[in-house]
Amino acid sequence: MRRMILPCLMVAWLVCPRIAAAQEPDPIKRALDQARSDHGRRRDAAKVKLSQDIEATIKAAADKSDLPGLKQLEAQKEAFDRDGQLPTGAMVAKARLTY
Repeated sequence: MRRMILPCLMVAWLVCPRIAAAQEPDPIKRALDQARSDHGRRRDAAKVKLSQDIEATIKAAADKSDLPGLKQLEAQKEAFDRDGQLPTGAMVAKARLTY
């Protein structure tokens, strides 16, 4: 029995650190996951900002009593909210460029 203790301790001493090192998270995977998360947050913030800019343009068109422009903007906002389709109207060109 005593003869087995030393070889077992030697094996444990050699193998355990390697197993612990193999279980550490991959730094590249961690960086990619962080980049995906950052991209998702930035994309969502950009969508919110563009939606707010379209709303402001709709309000400005309503204040000017521009009914055709208002209808066009509302249709484009609905398409953006539903499908993510970027608005094409000249009234929201600046907001589209910042998106």
